[in-house]
Amino acid sequence: MTVRQWRTRDSLDPLGPPPTWLEAQGREQIGSAAAFTVVAGRNGDLVGVGCAYASRWHPRRLWSYVEVAPEHRRNAHGTALLQALRRRAERPLRGKVTAGSAGAAFARARSLRSIQCCRTLALATANTPKRPDVDADPSVHVAAAAFRAFYATTHHWDPLGDIGPDEFVASHLADAVARFAVRGDDGDVLAIGCLYDEGDALLLSGGPTRPGEHAATETLVAAAARFAARAGRELTAEVDDANESLARATQHYAPVVLDETHIVADS
Repeated sequence: MTVRQWRTRDSLDPLGPPPTWLEAQGREQIGSAAAFTVVAGRNGDLVGVGCAYASRWHPRRLWSYVEVAPEHRRNAHGTALLQALRRRAERPLRGKVTAGSAGAAFARARSLRSIQCCRTLALATANTPKRPDVDADPSVHVAAAAFRAFYATTHHWDPLGDIGPDEFVASHLADAVARFAVRGDDGDVLAIGCLYDEGDALLLSGGPTRPGEHAATETLVAAAARFAARAGRELTAEVDDANESLARATQHYAPVVLDETHIVADS
């Protein structure tokens, strides 16, 4: 086995098509100018690949990704790739794995511990409450500032970098089919949420703009549930463990776990 740096003529064809969205997401940085990419080979053939790259959104750690062709796993290729990335990295590594997967077992065996769990939940909307009192069309400026505050509030485990509200317009607001703001008596936004078109479902992302705004977050979920029910669509929600208010609010809608991923990281 050999481990070397990625070459422009290298191809991911030996790995086959990505089996899930997580592999497809991980491969996006392979060979890019922003990433350090290494390749594992056997008898001159590519059998595995790994990369690490920095993110302005979360600068404390480097994102990393390792993949080995199924027929070559359990032969130390993945370990060798991870070791090569760790030697090169000037910061701790982090990665994303599906709960219960081979990738999760690989990460755990190599001392990458889970620092955050994120679940996608399907929510029942048949018994939605009466029309909740929300701002159903906050301005882009207000929504972007509120979404940044929400994101920072629920990412204390991996602090947000120098990302301004304007960047949240492109990353989180531009693709939203609806957005909701729950305001306090003074007009301040207490909770913010966006709905995204996911085919048969609408996906809710959002939560409180400061810790402990449980009632406001319950109102936010109620608004999303009413919107989805009126549209005849299923409602799903992204719920991180750190987003305590959203986790509590979704319990009123008979949540069913559709997907569970973990952020794993070096200590």
